[in-house]
Amino acid sequence: MHYLSLIRNFAVHNHEFFWTMKLKQIILLAVMTAGMGMTMPSEAFGQKKQAARTAYVMNNMKLDAATKAKFEPVLAAYYTEMAAAKADYKKLKDKYDALRDTGKLSDAQCDQLFEGKLAQEKAELEVREKYYAKFKTVLSTKQAYLAIRLCNDKVE
Repeated sequence: MHYLSLIRNFAVHNHEFFWTMKLKQIILLAVMTAGMGMTMPSEAFGQKKQAARTAYVMNNMKLDAATKAKFEPVLAAYYTEMAAAKADYKKLKDKYDALRDTGKLSDAQCDQLFEGKLAQEKAELEVREKYYAKFKTVLSTKQAYLAIRLCNDKVE
């Protein structure tokens, strides 16, 4: 009991010390948290997302070991090409994000974004068609259809 009253008295008389220490702790925590977010480069993050998507498809396909070994490289190539198909529109969208958020896009910029999105969707469709045929060289038609469906699921 005696120790508690000593600590309480110290805290009451030295509250500025505690506020300064708390503020330093909060700032340190904020800096550490911000630093942790910056340590993962976007390429590594993209690779983690692709690995998660690949694992999702492979786990849900229920393939035997030999088929998995043949299918996994084809699936990895699919995701690589799909990322390339999305890259141009992503750059364009990132370029105009601030203007879009504030509602200050010009008519020409709106047209450019619309055309870019259409081009992306066409490119994605071409990749899906190409890889559906490639999937069927390794998998049955039903499995290839399931793989394409699973590839299009949103996995984060």
